[in-house]
Amino acid sequence: MRIRPRYLVAIGTSIAGISGYQLYCKDNHASLNPATFTPFSIESRERVSTASKVFTIGQDALSNTNVLSDIWGRAIWSIEVKQPQLQIARSYTPLPPSDDVSNPEKQIRLLIKQEKGGEMSTYLHKLPECATIEIRGPHVECVIPENTKEVIFLAGGTGIAPALQVARVLRQRPGSHVCILWANRTMEECAGASIEDESKSSSWTNWLGLNSTVRTFEASTPITRQGPIVKLLEGFRSEMPQSEASTCTIKYYVDEKQKFIKPADIVQQLQDSQSIGVNTGAKIIFVSGPDGFVNYWAGNKLWIDGQETQGPLGGVLSRLDLQGWSVWKL
Repeated sequence: MRIRPRYLVAIGTSIAGISGYQLYCKDNHASLNPATFTPFSIESRERVSTASKVFTIGQDALSNTNVLSDIWGRAIWSIEVKQPQLQIARSYTPLPPSDDVSNPEKQIRLLIKQEKGGEMSTYLHKLPECATIEIRGPHVECVIPENTKEVIFLAGGTGIAPALQVARVLRQRPGSHVCILWANRTMEECAGASIEDESKSSSWTNWLGLNSTVRTFEASTPITRQGPIVKLLEGFRSEMPQSEASTCTIKYYVDEKQKFIKPADIVQQLQDSQSIGVNTGAKIIFVSGPDGFVNYWAGNKLWIDGQETQGPLGGVLSRLDLQGWSVWKL
């Protein structure tokens, strides 16, 4: 999820090297809190792609697990990470914890892509395991209403992180239906995914989804091993309580494969919702990713009195019959 950096007020500056700032493998007993930055150790870094890694933050230092446990069950949330030399902070949306850890509420994992010219992401990618970073939070970005039973999530790139948070929340609600459409530029970012393949046609009506097509699934060869994000997604798909009439649909789109999210894909999901027949509760379309992705699908967010607001619905979604669905831009 793309959130603009926050600049921190500081008296004086220091150009000390990164190595001089790091504290290695020390136990930090301070508690995570939304008011102050607290040091935590990087326990591990897992490669997702050439540009992306999953950072696991020292779980032994997370003492306020009750706060995280409560937020995991009801909201999309983020933490801030500080870059000490430039005195800026960047918000990141944590991934759901691994199911194979003894206390998942004590684990914070961040999907971070090194952006070209990105001061914060470059700084973090240079840090080794056991280095110390300063974080504060949690910050609630969006509370998911308790009566929400249906979600369509359009995710671009690292915008998949809040989608995984939403899937985790709705997995605990019987009769929920989640559809995640995840777009990436390269296959490397979603290694191991199965890409839906439509019969090729040069007609513009095919692009709009007006022609019937034969759909198959193309394995992501030569890369077949599931990457960490695909593994999480497929885990949610398999763990959704089918006996309680819940569903989790995941579709992958990759630019280099010429597979793009189309308006017809959204229309199809809206029609599927009607066929399911869930007539009660909130229905939400979330859009998360780079600014251009969010703007294309839902229009710009607006800054009013120093606060970023949703702004009016625009983009592709404003031209579709959403049939009572609300839209939330992240």
